[in-house]
Amino acid sequence: MSHVSKYKHKVKDFGVLKSVLDSKGIKYRENCMASLYGSNKVKAEVAFTLPGWKYEVAVTSEGELMYDHFGSSSGTFQLLGETVKDYNKEVTMQKVYGLGVNWWEEEMDKATKLVLEY
Repeated sequence: MSHVSKYKHKVKDFGVLKSVLDSKGIKYRENCMASLYGSNKVKAEVAFTLPGWKYEVAVTSEGELMYDHFGSSSGTFQLLGETVKDYNKEVTMQKVYGLGVNWWEEEMDKATKLVLEY
């Protein structure tokens, strides 16, 4: 796998990942063999191709992101980072909402009062 790299991030919630991909209009495949550089294939829980990319991004069942940006349009590498950022944001927001809206509003009120008093 000469050009294949691993992104230093782990996906733990495949449902959230698929939701983020859907919201970005990125088609994905599930439980498949993802095509990477040359004849390299990786068993993926989810595989998707970002706009301008030649090869798929494979997310293994362990949550590892494997990809090959070789031969893709210039300036498109940031799309992977943006996708991971959107995934992280959604996971965080779900945890915040899970704590309850009242908790969130109370904490925001406390923070606002603290800033005003300072």
